[in-house]
Amino acid sequence: MMVAFFVILFYILRGLFWLMWYASPIFIIVALVVNYKVVVNFLKTLFNWTKQKPVVGIVAIILSIVGFPAVSLYLMGKALLLQKLDKFTKGMQEQAEAAKGEFIEYEEVKTEQKRRPLIPESLDLPEIEEAEIEEVKGEYDEFFDEDAQV
Repeated sequence: MMVAFFVILFYILRGLFWLMWYASPIFIIVALVVNYKVVVNFLKTLFNWTKQKPVVGIVAIILSIVGFPAVSLYLMGKALLLQKLDKFTKGMQEQAEAAKGEFIEYEEVKTEQKRRPLIPESLDLPEIEEAEIEEVKGEYDEFFDEDAQV
């Protein structure tokens, strides 16, 4: 049963990867149109890794080629996310500049609360009797006695 599940999962993922392989040029083009800096920075990172740590750089380049559909989808997603984030921050800055120096209209709401005392005056509580405390002497109490001699 478990083997059949993984076989089916394998074929589904293989089909998705095959579709992504043919759609990946479109993903890269969308990433370049939306925010070309994302792709350029990715390539710069690969180049820097190759200069600093040649083994890591070569392995990263090989994995980027083998996983090109996943890399292209990642770059497109990052470009779209950064575009949305830029729009959001520009909108927030415009709102902050528009509201700078202006008063915001508000209406003062009067609320009346009845203050209730924490302990009602009419509550009659019995007086608490002080309990007698028995002194229990332990085997180490002699070290803490005030009258003990050193």
